[in-house]
Amino acid sequence: FFEKFWQFWQDKSEPLRGRNVVIGSVCPQLYGLFSSKLAVALALVGCPAFVDRSGTRVRGEPHLLLVGDPGTGKSQFLRYAAKLAPRSVLTTGTGTTSAGLTCSAVREGHEFMLEAGALVLADRGICCIDEFGSIRDHDRATIHEAMEQQTISVAKAGLVCSLKTRTTIIAATNAKGHFDPDADLSTNTGIAGPLLSRFDMVLVLLDRPNDEWDRTVSEFILRAQAGLAQDETVIASQDADPAAPHMPTHFASQSSIRTARGGGGG
Repeated sequence: FFEKFWQFWQDKSEPLRGRNVVIGSVCPQLYGLFSSKLAVALALVGCPAFVDRSGTRVRGEPHLLLVGDPGTGKSQFLRYAAKLAPRSVLTTGTGTTSAGLTCSAVREGHEFMLEAGALVLADRGICCIDEFGSIRDHDRATIHEAMEQQTISVAKAGLVCSLKTRTTIIAATNAKGHFDPDADLSTNTGIAGPLLSRFDMVLVLLDRPNDEWDRTVSEFILRAQAGLAQDETVIASQDADPAAPHMPTHFASQSSIRTARGGGGG
């Protein structure tokens, strides 16, 4: 079905309109937010890693950070991404330690063994971290290597090794107080610049007063609760072309992710 869907739009020489139908299937319980849905879809699909001319390996797993006011759908995006990806780990920054994100040394009888944390368990998959700003600075610094070099160097309890963390990180955090557009992102979030630089995409979601937008979103929520709202994918497809093949919810996005990531296998 996936090939048939894209062939339809390519024959009409309108692939971008077909793309809009795919984006409409990303987190359909949220109204609008097209740019955010596109960013989440790109983070989920990713791209193959490659080696440039200088011999440096460039990772293919992009990292996405969602920053904004409460109630703007950040957590919904994380839960949807974790549900959609073939391999995923969903955690929250509240109470999370460096051992929980990387690995910990556990005694088994007279010997020690390593127990994988969230980033290691999500290798070749997605790691979604909610309340990213709540992670303590010391614990947050331990994931620098995992995000860029995609490895974790371990030296604990006499065990020295390197673990793979080839994972895409999708994180969400609230601004510290009211978001100040005149201040830089590090000041608004409390996240240090070196860590922010490791995110390939950073989106700021603001809840600005707008009567017309609030009325439209409220109507969408009420109709959804009453069972009257159509799937956003169906609406986008019908608006684009009445003859377009109907795409079941999540189908195109899941097919894209499995094609790009090879089913999420290690």
